[in-house]
Amino acid sequence: MERVIFLRSTALCGGLPDTALRAIAEVAEERSFDAGERLCVEGEIGTDMFLLLAGRVEVRVLGSAPPRGAAGEALGRLVATLGQGQSVGEMSVLDDEPRSATVVAGGRVDALTIHKEDLRDAISLCPDLAFGLFRVLAGRLRAATARPA
Repeated sequence: MERVIFLRSTALCGGLPDTALRAIAEVAEERSFDAGERLCVEGEIGTDMFLLLAGRVEVRVLGSAPPRGAAGEALGRLVATLGQGQSVGEMSVLDDEPRSATVVAGGRVDALTIHKEDLRDAISLCPDLAFGLFRVLAGRLRAATARPA
């Protein structure tokens, strides 16, 4: 029930019927990340997306896979900081392309992970979930185009 309440509060899932929220809650897995730990790495194929329960993450773009053991600026330019209730990693899960950024925990992060097949199944059961993804992605695109180069 706690997961359903959390999901209802997110931009991704807000407005979905309870049956869809319960279906997503059932397939989502809780994971914790320590400060500096990578949730996903630029250039790798993504299999999961993340809904942030607590904590903040940095989204960094280098233009290529970062070197092993890299941290901070060596992971690339900071393009966003995301926190509770926000999602990350959905692009690679949707288009089967390599990750476009590295996402690093800015402190302890608790997240719900949703595997790409589970996300696709949830979308087929509740097409309105796709509109939640569109809202998230459109918001990020608008923010990116509003930033000076």
